[in-house]
Amino acid sequence: CGEWEMTIKRLIRTIIKEYHSLRLLLCGEGYRRAEYIRKHSLFGAMGENCYFHPWKMPGDPKLIFIHDNVKISSDVTFINHDISNALLNTKFKTDKFQYYTAPIEIFDNVLIGTGSIILPGKKIGPNCIVGGGTVVCKDVPEGTIVGGNPVRVIGNFAEFASKRES
Repeated sequence: CGEWEMTIKRLIRTIIKEYHSLRLLLCGEGYRRAEYIRKHSLFGAMGENCYFHPWKMPGDPKLIFIHDNVKISSDVTFINHDISNALLNTKFKTDKFQYYTAPIEIFDNVLIGTGSIILPGKKIGPNCIVGGGTVVCKDVPEGTIVGGNPVRVIGNFAEFASKRES
């Protein structure tokens, strides 16, 4: 492909992404947003009974895999790539550094708090809570509550559920 064709393809992808971002915003409520994502196959996977409050489409939505009963609060950012290759290729005057992308996977029964950032290639295990503002820079083990920057375990999902039961 020539430079012109690549530019046109990039422009078309951007327009489609912005169209779906607008449609997500118009869905209003998070359960309808998750259903819209599932219906239009915008992500790699979107499970059942999910809630998706962010209105912006992630940069690489096909690299996001969300299982069942996942609740995602507002302003959560999914990052599936970086552009370190551009820096390194320029610095070392080469083209041997490749564009890096990696999938994000969120397993069953997960809550992700407002303003969290999920970095490339991370997995959030089943039965987890990610506190608001957390930067998920490593995998989250099953059954934990995590928070902070960098992410760290701050509690246990089963204990949390037990406290809230009464």
